[in-house]
Amino acid sequence: MSTATPLEDQVETPVGEIDEIPDSDSLYEFVGATLKEKNSGCFELFTSLRLANLLSNYTDAFKLGHALHQMIFDFRPTINRRRRPDAAFVSAEKWPFGKRPPRTTYWKMVPDLAIEVVSPSDAMHEVLEKVEEYFQVGVRQVWLVAANVEKVYAYESPTSVRVLGIDDELEAETLIPGFRLNLRTLFQDESEIKTQA
Repeated sequence: MSTATPLEDQVETPVGEIDEIPDSDSLYEFVGATLKEKNSGCFELFTSLRLANLLSNYTDAFKLGHALHQMIFDFRPTINRRRRPDAAFVSAEKWPFGKRPPRTTYWKMVPDLAIEVVSPSDAMHEVLEKVEEYFQVGVRQVWLVAANVEKVYAYESPTSVRVLGIDDELEAETLIPGFRLNLRTLFQDESEIKTQA
């Protein structure tokens, strides 16, 4: 669930006025002039990091781009948002492989793929608003990972989605050629996978 902390009495702040990093250990993102805390459970955090690592291992090996975990992307001025997908992919076409992101607080970049690991406490309308926003700014694919029910909703557009279950493979051929991930690898312990083999 996201909790909102009002900034400047929730008066809509002109683009560029709120740029300081909050004095907090929490994960956060900016929705207009409101600081929103991202709350994730242990399993959701583990799942997002695991997915980012699996993507990174593959994309690094083939020099396809950068897989990232908990990076804040600045979508202004298109929309007044600074969003922190749980994981993301920026292709080498957009940012050369091997080049590090800039030394800035927020990366003014639109990822090719945005991944949100949905926690049971997340409000569905907020999650779907994020999907719309990602496509509005030019993200090419969005994956909603529902770890608690072991499903992935792979969006090609706000109205085109594939629902993948535990026996399916996750792929993004147009973005990350050759990448395939059996969802059992993402959601289950190695002992569970061996037992079912």
